[in-house]
Amino acid sequence: MSTEKLPPFTVRIDNREQLPFTFAGLATEWGTLASGDYSLVGYETRVAVERKSKADIWMCCASERPRFERCLERLAVLERACVVIECDLRELSIRPEYIQRVSPATVVGSCISWSCRYRLPFYWCDSRSYAERVTVRFLAAFLKHVVPLSAVSASETSVLGREASAAVLDHLPTFPNVLPTGDAPDYRPTTPATANLPGAS
Repeated sequence: MSTEKLPPFTVRIDNREQLPFTFAGLATEWGTLASGDYSLVGYETRVAVERKSKADIWMCCASERPRFERCLERLAVLERACVVIECDLRELSIRPEYIQRVSPATVVGSCISWSCRYRLPFYWCDSRSYAERVTVRFLAAFLKHVVPLSAVSASETSVLGREASAAVLDHLPTFPNVLPTGDAPDYRPTTPATANLPGAS
């Protein structure tokens, strides 16, 4: 199948992004985005990803909270958007020394609250490289599931989406297994759950 039918995969990087992902192997362009740090050329008003480091998200819960909430309001009007954080929840819950008046519970709770309020997924990633991969996955998923490919049939669209996803993800490191190998432990109670209920014999 000709690659000319595939959707474009040029990543738009916002001019104000101070520590951008490299997106090695992908076409990129710099430009001004009204929302987020990354988008796709031709779809800047439809999809965006906001990148935050651990330090960034802590500041967003402190002195920069009003500004960040305005950012979330802009993201919320797009068809698809998300916030990608360059650390996992365990690391996020360790308060930086320079932050004094915000607790870890406030930071985690705020992220969950914002996610619900603005209908935006927040992705906590183990590392910066994971955050980059999640960003590419999200943008590829937008092309696969949201962008209508009117020139081809629905069945061809599905095939093109799979090929497109593979094309942009091949160069990135793979996710490790989340669960260890082997069977997961069974934590179900060994006695019937109704043993102590009223009326049980």
